Amino acid sequence: MTTFFVPGIPVPQGSKRAFIIRDKGGSRRPIMADTAKGLGEWRSRVALAAREAFTRQGAPVWMDGEPVALAVEFIFPRPKSLPKKGGPHVVRPDLSKLLRALEDGLQGVVFGNDAQVVTVTMAKRYCGTDGQRSESPGALVTVRPAEAARAAEGGFA
Repeated sequence: MTTFFVPGIPVPQGSKRAFIIRDKGGSRRPIMADTAKGLGEWRSRVALAAREAFTRQGAPVWMDGEPVALAVEFIFPRPKSLPKKGGPHVVRPDLSKLLRALEDGLQGVVFGNDAQVVTVTMAKRYCGTDGQRSESPGALVTVRPAEAARAAEGGFA
């Protein structure tokens, strides 16, 4: 099991936009582009944090072909307009798009393909809502083999 923190404001995967371009020969071909600003930088931060955490622990970075379990907590800056007692993070971005961006950042670093992820536990919240006042935004990620996760949770129904 390896746990690490990715600093920065989490960026969702977003939607794709297609463009048709012409090459020098005049033939047309489609180009796909992500619409989320900062997505490439966020994926790079995820990959770097994962690589550093696995290296620090002396764990093998590449989980080749084995099923993977992820636990992720996305932490966002707390808006000044939010009451001091806080509240759940019920605004955009949605969890599924945040997870897609994180998995893409881990792909090629921790696992070969995000299809290896078979179990996910995830949440999103504001900074300081768990009693940690000086907390910074980012993502707290735990990666482990799915068999270890299944044994820790007592199996699946």
